Order: sequence, then structure tokens, then C-alpha cells
Amino acid sequence: MNRIYKLCVLALSVAWAWGSFAQVVSDTLGNPVLPVVKPEIVSTSKNWSKFFEDRKGMPITTIVLHASFDPKHPEDLTYRRMKKIWDRYHASVHFVIEPSGRIIEMVPVTEAAIHATRAKPNHNPFSIGIELLHVWNGEGSERRAYSLKQLAACRQLIQWLKSEHSISKVISHRAIAKNGKKDPNMTPEEWKVASDEAPFPDPWPRSEKSWMPDPKDR
Repeated sequence: MNRIYKLCVLALSVAWAWGSFAQVVSDTLGNPVLPVVKPEIVSTSKNWSKFFEDRKGMPITTIVLHASFDPKHPEDLTYRRMKKIWDRYHASVHFVIEPSGRIIEMVPVTEAAIHATRAKPNHNPFSIGIELLHVWNGEGSERRAYSLKQLAACRQLIQWLKSEHSISKVISHRAIAKNGKKDPNMTPEEWKVASDEAPFPDPWPRSEKSWMPDPKDR
């Protein structure tokens, strides 16, 4: 009798487990969730920066989007060109995205890159910096749109970073800078794609003609 009782208990346990498994499979198939795919990232020692800080135990909660170019060589939107300038100022970010969509790792996310020191507050210890190489020449000039490949690469990178860290917000450099920085100078449509649909954070007034900040707001 004791043996029969144990067999019955085992049978009921197996049936319950199978039912639970079947329910999970059903829920998953009924509401499929696409996996987050890590983008292709170029990460070699020759691309790494030596300018970074200790995070001091702070969790990563924020992504800051930047944009920059070399005014002396505005059409050379390559990591090799910009790294020379950033090294000169002891600056860095974690990832750089070229117009082609190529993503280069500059600083490991375990360290604090030097990208938002003059922010309120200093965002370096708790943020990840992403730099998009993009030309814009200030007020009165023709604004150049971001390439779709670059925006798509940024979005995929952000989605992957969100899956790896407890990131609660994506913001622009200009939204936190205390020194008049205006980057990344995206339209709301571009921001929606690049930032994985984070709320548009730009506090600066814009002109309808060229989508640039008004001179009086400098």
C-alpha cells in the first residue's frame, strides 16, 4: 500500500509539473518576446582609451548620447580621427558609432569614461557614454540628418545595454551640460529611433528652419 501511495504522489507531481510547463510554453508562444541581440562591436587594444576613472561602486543607471566631429576635417567622421582629439583633452566615451553604423568600444563599461564631467551632477560614475560621429556647424548652417545605419546601430546598442544593466533613462548631453554643449542635436524623430524611444529630453528652443538652438539661448 505504501508503495502504491508513493507512485500516486509521484504521478500527481509529474502531472502538475507537466501542466505548469505546458502553461509556460503556451504563454510564451502566445506572447512571444524577441531576444535582445548583442550588436557587433569592434573591441581591440589599439582602440582603447587610457583615460577613465573608477565608478566607485555606483550602479549604471543612465545612458548619455553625444555627437562630435573634427571642425578641421569635417568629412572625416572616423574613430581614428576623433580619438586623437579626445586623447588631447583626456576625454573618452564607452562606445563610438560611425555613420556607417560601425560600433567601436573605447572604454569598458566597468569603468567610468570621461564624457560628462561638466554636467549637473557629474554623470561619469553612473552612466554609459555613446558618441555618434556627426557633422553640424551651429546656427545658420544646413543641418545634416543622421544616417539610418547609425541610428539603428545606436538603438541596438542601447537595447543590449538595457538588457545587461539596470538602466532607467537615456538622455542627451545637451540636457545635462553646464558648459553650453548642444550635442547630439537630434530631431525628435531621430531621437525616437536612436534612443529606443526614450522621452525626448532636449530643453533648448529650436528654430523651424535649421533645427538649431537660437543664439540667445547660448
